[in-house]
Amino acid sequence: MKLDNPKFINFIKSIISLLILIYLITIPDWRILANQDIVFYIVISICTIFTLLSIALMNLRWRIILHANTLKRKLSFIEGYNIYLKALLFNSFMLGSLGGDLYRIRASSKYFDLSVVKASKIVATER
Repeated sequence: MKLDNPKFINFIKSIISLLILIYLITIPDWRILANQDIVFYIVISICTIFTLLSIALMNLRWRIILHANTLKRKLSFIEGYNIYLKALLFNSFMLGSLGGDLYRIRASSKYFDLSVVKASKIVATER
């Protein structure tokens, strides 16, 4: 099997992600979580729902601006959500929201065959 095979690369990424997930599950002291009141779990659930909903709305806003500026291709909700989640991940590692904006500029120019300048204008408008 070739090392530059996309299936092999995705397989390796999946294995690494699974190992990281297993590691993260083993870190917390589950006894502390088991002793929490029901209100704690309700609040955490509500916060999670609002977070996912806000990401969905940000994705929708970005997709509307993208589709208004280009007619070459439609970006599905799932594709847009995936790109937005990756952009939020990059925001965690870089200063401000520069990493996420740069990722969305790259994704816009790649998926819609836009120039970097036009993709930058779209992301700046959405900001």
